[in-house]
This record gives sequence, structure tokens and C-alpha cells, in this order.
Amino acid sequence: MAYKNAKMGAVLAAAALGLGACGGGGEEQPAETTAQNEQQTTNAAAKPQIKVMSPSNGAKVGSQFTAKADIGNFKIDAEAVGKAPKQGSGHLHFSLDGGKFDHPKYSGANGKLAKQLGTDGKYSPAVAPQVTYKNIPAGQHTLNVVAANNDHSETGGEAQVKFTVAGNETAGKKGKNGDMVAFSNVQMTDGGFTAQAKLTNFEIDAKAVGMKPEPNSGHIHFSLDGGKFDRPKYSGANGKLAVQLGTDGKYSPAVAPTITYKNLPKGQHTLEVRLANNDHSETGAVSTKKLTVK
Repeated sequence: MAYKNAKMGAVLAAAALGLGACGGGGEEQPAETTAQNEQQTTNAAAKPQIKVMSPSNGAKVGSQFTAKADIGNFKIDAEAVGKAPKQGSGHLHFSLDGGKFDHPKYSGANGKLAKQLGTDGKYSPAVAPQVTYKNIPAGQHTLNVVAANNDHSETGGEAQVKFTVAGNETAGKKGKNGDMVAFSNVQMTDGGFTAQAKLTNFEIDAKAVGMKPEPNSGHIHFSLDGGKFDRPKYSGANGKLAVQLGTDGKYSPAVAPTITYKNLPKGQHTLEVRLANNDHSETGAVSTKKLTVK
């Protein structure tokens, strides 16, 4: 359904009260004027209130983030989507950069719903006050959140924020054999994150760890804050392997291109990923990313 620009009044019922008149010693107001005043007052009181809680205006976020809205004078009714409008209820429309990133690739399940309804590229419908976006490029972006009636027409309640997706990944360095590594995705969690690495001209050989080096083959070394958090408490199974190999406090070895850190203190952290030969010597391929744990 097309994204309408015209703003709709939230309440029309007051117009039916046109027979009311003022009491007391003052002059009586014409019934029509009284009804109009009542309608305007009711409209102002009942208009949905929308506030974007996250990201905040001017904030810096990663390429994946969850947009959250706070709503007032409005109730989300998931079962009524597509039905006739009902005052004070409906659903939400999230729109990132005018709909540019409202596709399944970027807004996930909400993007899939948008595709089903034909609103992909315009907005992502939501029956919860939040939408998670991912794979968003670095730079400034604008998010709009609109309270919509059951039939997708707008109620007049809307909020907007401008924020920045940080480009915090350093240019990676190639290894001596042309091998490269970079971060393909980082998903933030409560007190930690899961990082995914992309390898080029390099294959992981879990069975050859500790053996003789072979060109463009080996494993991975992850290091958080210079190894400070490369211990079992923080990097789990990778941290346990680090203890076995005596590299805890230096790096967490990995035979998969992913690692999960947890129990981290809030604040900014620096994650490094390096490609390593079978004998743990490093190839020279490295990439660095700065992260903020909230």
C-alpha cells in the first residue's frame, strides 16, 4: 500500500456533539463552533505520541542496531493489521533513509513483511515498537517512525532522528602470501558480541594446528584489547584453548571464522583478528575493529 503523505485526524466523534452549548452567564457559542472546538481538543489529546529511544539523535552506532520507539496515546494491535481504522490503535512504520534500507537484507523479518505488503523500499511495518537493522553502511542516516492505522494510513504521530553508522574498521593488511582477513559482521549482545571474519586466499585446517606451516592455510588468532579479555571467562571455549596453549592474556586461537566474547565491561574495546600458520606464527594478515559495549 502506498505510503501516504496526507495527515489524518485521529478523532472525528466530537463533530457529532454539535448540539452542545455553554452554560453560565456568558454568551452561548453556536453549536457548530462548540463542536469544532471539542473536536480540536479531542484530536490534540488523542494524537499518538512517538519518541525514538534508540538510536538517539546524533548517536554513533554500528552497522547492526535495533531501532526502538516509545509510544503514547496509541496501542499496537497486531491482529487488526489490514482491517478498518480504529481510533487509538494500529501499528508502526519504520523507515530508514526514506525506505532505502527497508528490505529483507537490511530490516530482516520486518523487511520480509514489507515485501509481502509491497512496501519494501518505502517502510518496514512493525507490530512491536522496534526493528533491527543490519548491514547498514557507514555514514549519516535518518530514521522515521510513524504511528499507522490498521489500514496503513498515517495517524499524524511521527518522530525522526538523525544518527551516524561509524566506519570503525581499519584497512586490513595482506599476509606475505596474499592472504587477507576482515570483519564481515559483528552482532552486539548484552555485555559482549559475536564477531564473524571473512577470509581471502586462506583456508582453516583444524587438524593441522601445531604442525608444519603450509602456505595459505592455518587458523585464526582473535585478540581483544591486546589479549586482556582472551581468557575462558570472556572468550569461552576459545579462551580455554588459549589456556591449554599458554596464549591466554595474548590471544584466543580459533579454528572457525567466528568468536563470541561475553562478561565484558561497558565501554570501547579494540578487536584484532590475525591469520596464523599451523605452528602459530602469524602470516601478517590482520584487521582491527573498534566496538562499544553498552
